[in-house]
Amino acid sequence: MGDGQFWNAVLNTVSIFVLSSGPQIVIAVLLAAALNTRVRFRSGWRVGVLMPYAASLVAIGMILTTLFGTHFGNRGGHHAGCRERATGLWRNRSEMTVSPGMS
Repeated sequence: MGDGQFWNAVLNTVSIFVLSSGPQIVIAVLLAAALNTRVRFRSGWRVGVLMPYAASLVAIGMILTTLFGTHFGNRGGHHAGCRERATGLWRNRSEMTVSPGMS
């Protein structure tokens, strides 16, 4: 416990916590009070505050849709083929034969 670097790290951790949490809580309370009062475009304010949360979910959905798309997706065709083979719905019976190198 007599190590100077340890106490420096503890001081840095506490100062970062206080300097980041304090203003966040104050701003959050002031913003909540402002949104709770009768202001013009109250719904617009609420939408503006909640929009970043919805936008990130939409962005992730668009990325995953592009990645796993059945026609142009990078992984879409691969998974569709695995699903067909797993359920036994082969279009061509010749696909059921095992090649000599796979036995």
